[in-house]
Amino acid sequence: AAADAAVDVVANPVADWFDPEIVCRGREPPRANFFAYESVELAKAGAPLGSSTRFLDLNGKWKFVWSPHAGQVPRGFQRCNFDDRAWGQMPVPGNWELNGQGFPIYTNEDYCFYAKPPGIKYRGKDRQYNPTGVYRHSFEPPADWLAKGVEAFLHIGAVRCGCKAWLNGVELGFSTDSKVPAEFKLTPHLRLGRNVLAVLVISWNASAYLEGQDMWWLSGFTRGVFAFLRPVRRIKDVHIHASARGMLRVDVELSGASNIAACSPVSCELFPRGQEDVVEQKVCSFDLTVTPRIGGLAIASGCFQCDGILPWSAETPNLYTLIINVPEAAAENSTAPLASACRAEAIQLVVGFRTMEVRHGRLMLNGHELTIRGVNRREHDGFTGHVIAREAMLQDIRMMKAHNINAVRCSNYPNDPLWYELCSEHGLYVIDEANLESNGMGLEDGITLSNNGKWCESHLARMKGMFERNKNFPCIICWSLGNDAGNGTSLHHAYCWIKRRDPERVVCYEGACREPTRSADVSKTVDMNTDMYCPKYPSPSALAEYGKSYEGVVQALPLV
Repeated sequence: AAADAAVDVVANPVADWFDPEIVCRGREPPRANFFAYESVELAKAGAPLGSSTRFLDLNGKWKFVWSPHAGQVPRGFQRCNFDDRAWGQMPVPGNWELNGQGFPIYTNEDYCFYAKPPGIKYRGKDRQYNPTGVYRHSFEPPADWLAKGVEAFLHIGAVRCGCKAWLNGVELGFSTDSKVPAEFKLTPHLRLGRNVLAVLVISWNASAYLEGQDMWWLSGFTRGVFAFLRPVRRIKDVHIHASARGMLRVDVELSGASNIAACSPVSCELFPRGQEDVVEQKVCSFDLTVTPRIGGLAIASGCFQCDGILPWSAETPNLYTLIINVPEAAAENSTAPLASACRAEAIQLVVGFRTMEVRHGRLMLNGHELTIRGVNRREHDGFTGHVIAREAMLQDIRMMKAHNINAVRCSNYPNDPLWYELCSEHGLYVIDEANLESNGMGLEDGITLSNNGKWCESHLARMKGMFERNKNFPCIICWSLGNDAGNGTSLHHAYCWIKRRDPERVVCYEGACREPTRSADVSKTVDMNTDMYCPKYPSPSALAEYGKSYEGVVQALPLV
């Protein structure tokens, strides 16, 4: 039911959401997609997360109240002793428009609100309409989650369009970008017994101007929510580089120890996929050299030549399993109890050896010319909205493979991590796209938000969030900067950032052209922020013009 007595919790609980230069507060930095188990055995088995003592599933029915206006929510809803018995329930994950609250909205080029950023004024009769949902959920963590030497975190897989979270009445932070995870530290606010998590979700904030995709607009949690436990000394991030010639490089960032070198080594083992328990099948094992940095950080890096590996492609999706293990070790004080020692953790990553490059105007994979036969795919289900089940993903993949499709573009935002796992396993090339579309503002230089300095950080944060989470998936062969977001300095910066961070993949952007306007019948002058020429709805004459203009030119870009 809608909130009856709707008043602000604080001065204004959503005020900072309407500043395009503030993309989050209190949110953990983006990182690669992985789960850290407490043992090598669990990591090798790829055990269900529920079998780990460091995982707590928070999905299910949450207490819920809905309001048609932003910021109008029940006073004190974040407090533990707040009386929510009169509230209804909402599935998490789930779109509230498909569960009895509000209504779905479909737009094409225009926003459902007036294009006057950063504020929101709805185009309908109620100009202040901006649906807001408040969620509450109680849970009890295991007692050892409050021990010394460990920290607990909240993981929100995806929520539209922005969220602010509290634990036991203490604000954890807020997040924007509805298609990448938001993680918040629960420690030190976690306590024994009942804990109350409260989340405020707003349909449209300033970031909605960058999420103007032509699709159904639905709100709420769209991917899973869980809590997880990590040692203070832990793997902060990991980046895998695996070439078709068998060169494997592993870069691990460690955090949380003042003398982290004393907690080394970091060990790696590589197995053919599905044979993690067969010692005789081990491809290689090696230790990473740990180099301490300031602030309790360290880098553990190493390279190894893996002879006899089979490269990955859509036709032959050969995969390997990499186990990275940080063993248990005493802290600097060797007499310290385990609770304050360097606890063990191990992660499993899927590796595909492949090499992407552009050579003489051709897109090359593993030294061979690659022809893309691709389709665009939305995360949408006719019954569950933007909550997509595994079987629905597999059905899409089966259909694509049956029709000789070898590539898929995540249009127009990063997908559920499971999608990339399945594409890597079954063999589909993926163009991963940042959650960026703002054609409701117009695409001209003087109008587009991509050429507005106040929106630069918002653009870059979306590229970083996409890349950091997805950088280790073998199926991804290309990063897309977005769709229909004009062209400007923000996208130039984004291109340079990704190329510096990941020189091994190509980057594309359909809007990377120098003309202020575009025509389907005329070939564009390609700007610097793309490695491929990927025009939108080109006519046959425009394609012929591009081919004629660049015939025999080795600097030509591949046409996709």
